[in-house]
Amino acid sequence: MSTPTTPAVPADPIIEPTAPAVEAPGATPDAEPLGAPGLAALKSEREAKAAAEKRAAAAEARVKEFEDRDKSESEKQAERLAEFERENAELRSAKTRSEVAAAKGVPAALLTGSTQEELEASANALVAFRGEPAKPSAAPFIENTNKTTVDTDFDSAIEAARSSRNFALVATLRQQKAAQTKG
Repeated sequence: MSTPTTPAVPADPIIEPTAPAVEAPGATPDAEPLGAPGLAALKSEREAKAAAEKRAAAAEARVKEFEDRDKSESEKQAERLAEFERENAELRSAKTRSEVAAAKGVPAALLTGSTQEELEASANALVAFRGEPAKPSAAPFIENTNKTTVDTDFDSAIEAARSSRNFALVATLRQQKAAQTKG
């Protein structure tokens, strides 16, 4: 006696994936307009979504309120201190970034790095990329204490600074020239 054989049947049927149909906004699968009932349903769904998001935000606020209620005063102070420290670090970083940008004559938004050394290296790379020599810092003003006239040609120095587009030096030289004429 022989045992009957059954044909091999795969355990899971093979399903061919189909690409989802891409529909234009406001179109049905048959490319017919939604019509008044469809637009009304779409509007009510959008209103319901907005209301649900509003309820979720309110619920999150209540949960936060309950969590904060159970915290001790020292935990609340620790959280405030951590927030102040984070804000202080951000402000220091922004200050360093703007100082380096001003000293090197490059936009602060283009600087990368977190330490002053990294920011200066980034500024130097930008200056080199721009193809201009690094902007010399303005010469410090030295007051003439003996009130003798110094024979400095401010006009030619101002013109040279203007031609090299170093407007910070132009302003400094103008201030020094005005101070010398007052003295």
